[in-house]
Amino acid sequence: KEVEIETVLGKAIIRVVADDAVDPEFGTGVVKITPSHDFNDFEIAQRHNLSMKQVIGFDGKMNEHAGKFAGMYVGQARKVIIEEMQQKGLIEKIDDKYIHRIGLCYKCKNVLEPLPLEQWFVRMEPLAKRAIEVVKKGKIKFYPQRHEKTYLNFLENIRDWNISRQIVWGIRIPAWRCQKCKNQKLKSKNTNQNAKIGNNEEMEQSTNNGWVVTDGTKPEKCPNCGSAQLEQDEDTFDTWFSSAQWPFATLQTAKEGDFGTFYPTTVLETMYDILLFWVARMVMVGLYVTGEIPFQNVVLHGMVKDPLGKKMSKSKGNVVDPLEIVEQYGADAVRFALVYGTAFGNDQSLSYPKLEAMRKFTNKLWNMGRFIAMKRIQNSKFKIQNSVQEILEIATHKNDKTMVKRTQKLIKEITEYLDGYQFNYAAERLYDFVWHEFADKYIEDVKKRIDDNSSLILNSLFIILLKLLHPFTPFVTEEIYQQLKFEGSLMMQPWPK
Repeated sequence: KEVEIETVLGKAIIRVVADDAVDPEFGTGVVKITPSHDFNDFEIAQRHNLSMKQVIGFDGKMNEHAGKFAGMYVGQARKVIIEEMQQKGLIEKIDDKYIHRIGLCYKCKNVLEPLPLEQWFVRMEPLAKRAIEVVKKGKIKFYPQRHEKTYLNFLENIRDWNISRQIVWGIRIPAWRCQKCKNQKLKSKNTNQNAKIGNNEEMEQSTNNGWVVTDGTKPEKCPNCGSAQLEQDEDTFDTWFSSAQWPFATLQTAKEGDFGTFYPTTVLETMYDILLFWVARMVMVGLYVTGEIPFQNVVLHGMVKDPLGKKMSKSKGNVVDPLEIVEQYGADAVRFALVYGTAFGNDQSLSYPKLEAMRKFTNKLWNMGRFIAMKRIQNSKFKIQNSVQEILEIATHKNDKTMVKRTQKLIKEITEYLDGYQFNYAAERLYDFVWHEFADKYIEDVKKRIDDNSSLILNSLFIILLKLLHPFTPFVTEEIYQQLKFEGSLMMQPWPK
């Protein structure tokens, strides 16, 4: 329905439409829409085939469509328009206490004014369909498993992806426009507005829209008129579009054989906050380009917040410098503290008491290593054993045999935890076993009855514990291993069995 209304620029004819986006119980149940300057309004306009009128220019000022307000900056124009509306009796009331959300620039905090601009899009529905299928079939698994629901919900409600950005830094979009024939209009298939849209195949096969899309090489001439006056689009790719190609692009440009060896990879580990920005898109793009999933398991860790539980931010001034805490507590203590005592995948607050506790734990490892070094067997016929079963066979004292069996059980537990990406459980079990069972009980017992056989068992079991701890405390365990003059590097030793 069309109605005539009174505005600050005089009488105007507008269309009135009904849409589910409006809450009839809120206020009057009537809202104005400005399709050119609001994302939600733009979508409503698309559903009802409404025309668009841009009144704000890219210089931040009102343009010629704003009538007598043209040339004013947006903030200034708002004040003047409100004053005129009040003078004409067009405002019923102003609620100064009403609060709503507005977009702000993350750097300067100024209000962002949405403006319509021609963009490049990727049609996502066919890509999302395959990405959903591989997860539902169990080809890709998430740890923690709850993130699978987030992933699927995103893809099942996917929208076309705007992959172009108007920034200087980035990969230029490989699209050229002829400057002679000026055939620059591309009619979108799902809007009435000019847009750069289409999937990869459509863009490669079509040039009658005025754009020539290549693999990055500049075309010699316009396929429409033959002119060599071609100008590349100034837009750059969304950084996530480039990042989505990381699993295969890095391997395809490396030495021969890397792609076949490492794609798909076994595990991708990242933080949950980029599950949708990065992980989901790597799956979609990887399947489209290579026909295979990029990885089999997705492990998502949580966020480390400040000691008060708030997200660290430079603007808030609550960022904790990791280099400073590494200097104070040691790299391994920090590493172990971030894994210990936190359910994997959950956020955690940086805990100084926990950092201190892990510093003491790494010191405990050093002290254990010093004692064992002093009690090293001198008899050359004894060799350090790497197999728990072999250690058990040569153990003579009942307490040694008991500790070997406990260590055998520990190996099984830690291996299962790590295979299931339950790093926190593995760290907690190791901490408890090494400190309270091995150091406090077993070593104290061995001190009273040390002989060649007990020394051999002690050395052999300690190496196993160093191996189990190595993923969590790599620097300390490697250094202790070297100081005890065992063979090779601890990092290259086989996992205990």
